[in-house]
Amino acid sequence: MKTNLNCNCPKPQFGMAIHVGDNNVKSVLKSRVKSLKDVEKINDIFQKQKGNSKVDISLFANDKTGKLSANVYAKEYSDTGFYKNYSENFFSILFRSPVKFIEKLAKVADKEEAKILKKEEIVNKLNF
Repeated sequence: MKTNLNCNCPKPQFGMAIHVGDNNVKSVLKSRVKSLKDVEKINDIFQKQKGNSKVDISLFANDKTGKLSANVYAKEYSDTGFYKNYSENFFSILFRSPVKFIEKLAKVADKEEAKILKKEEIVNKLNF
C-alpha cells in the first residue's frame, strides 16, 4: 500500500475570507444591527475580505448573550503559524453595533496578510 504524506501539496481555496456558517451568527447580526449604514459597512468588509488570500476569519455567536467571537488564522501553515481568538466584551455588546468588532477583525487579517506576503516575497527572492 502506498501513501502520500507530502504536506506541501496545494490545498483547495474557496475564496471566502469570512466564514459565517452558523445560523446563530446570522440571527445575532440581524438583531443587533440597527441601521442600513451598518449593513452596508458589513457588506463592504465581507467583499474586501474575499480578496484576502492568506488569512481567514470565522465568526461564532452565543445565542443567550448575543456575544460574537471569532478566530483569525492563516489559511496555510506559514512560519508565523498565525492564529488568534477574539471576542466582544460586555460594553461593546451594550453600546456598539457589531460593525466595530468586524472592522477590527478585518484590520488584523489585513495586517497579517501583509506580513505573510512580505515573508513569502523574501523567501522567493532567495535562490538556494
